[in-house]
Amino acid sequence: MISGTTVAHLIPFILYPVFTRLFTPADFGLFALFIGIISWVDVVSTGRYELAVVIPEKDEDSINVVAGGISFLLVICTLLYIIVFLFGDFISVHLNSSSIKNWFWLVPPAVFVMGIGKIFNNWLIRKKSFKAFAYNKIFQRIIEGISTLGFYVSKFSNGLIAGDFTGRFSLAVISIFQATREGFAFNRINRKKLLDNIKRYKIYPLYNTVPALLNAGCGLLPVFLISAFYTEEITGYFNLSRQLLAIPIALISANVSQVLLKDISEKRNAQKFIYADMKSLFYKLAVMSVLFIVVLYFFSTFLFGFFFGQDWKISGEYTQILVISYAFSFAISPLSIALVALGKVKILSIWQTAYFILVCCLFFFNEIPVKQFLFIIVVIDIIAYSVYLFLISNAAKNFDKSLISDKR
Repeated sequence: MISGTTVAHLIPFILYPVFTRLFTPADFGLFALFIGIISWVDVVSTGRYELAVVIPEKDEDSINVVAGGISFLLVICTLLYIIVFLFGDFISVHLNSSSIKNWFWLVPPAVFVMGIGKIFNNWLIRKKSFKAFAYNKIFQRIIEGISTLGFYVSKFSNGLIAGDFTGRFSLAVISIFQATREGFAFNRINRKKLLDNIKRYKIYPLYNTVPALLNAGCGLLPVFLISAFYTEEITGYFNLSRQLLAIPIALISANVSQVLLKDISEKRNAQKFIYADMKSLFYKLAVMSVLFIVVLYFFSTFLFGFFFGQDWKISGEYTQILVISYAFSFAISPLSIALVALGKVKILSIWQTAYFILVCCLFFFNEIPVKQFLFIIVVIDIIAYSVYLFLISNAAKNFDKSLISDKR
């Protein structure tokens, strides 16, 4: 799974120097808006039932959980069509993008294929078919890259959006195919069991949707606001910077987090101290973050111009500002899994809500130059992640103190 995720992230990175020379910053800005919309809706499109697919003891119950998620998905996509029809003009005006309205018709189908791919890939995880899961992700990226180039050659209006949808559609199709090879059968869906399992796992839509929306909103809201306050071109520059800065977090930080979850869970069960190891890990991640900052602060303008074309030097300038924010996230985010392992989910939820409220403060800075706006984003992230580090550290220290008290 780690190898598949790594390769899946590297394929677009390798192709981006080609795409940035074929498509304009405005094309990338429109693409960023479209992806932002469908990504935010995707968080709740299946009612979070995809998380419950791996839980039931019997495959038959899990199959009906899948069916419940698909049912929820159909309802959401129907509502999306109604929203697009009634409020399409309103949304496009407030996003400061007349072009996005021409793509609203594709939002419900895109959300649908994303949800299908997500649900059936979780069935593969349930069946421990990790190789198929990895191949599916790689297959999606390859199809996405090839189709994007094909749409450009055929002079399609925005090959980035069309190529992305084609890749997601291919993932949905191959995920269903792989799932049926791993025991999934549509004829085992039963109306009564479907309703029973929807009720049994109702905790996911009731209690997990809002935190998930807030979490996604912290990353996506700046994209929408930059589009609303500035131009599609500036949105394109910002989004390229944001996507490339997120790669180290996706490839290194996320994997460290998974290893740390296992390590802390084992030490908690064995009643062993955890703070010293977490402190050591933080120092290592912090050193990597400092190197990350130094390289990109001094060389990002040159690197963006060299790899992506001279038109994209502005993304390099934005990266010089944003790199500090992403460095904080890189060093601190992996440690947050300790709150989950130690059962401090409520603290995590409170922090996430507070962080989202801070990000919403960006609404009040709509009349300042874009670089100052980016600087405010960085300040918000530094404040939020500093508090995050304090909460994580405090939870680990309290756990160690509780062990000392028990031994006495």
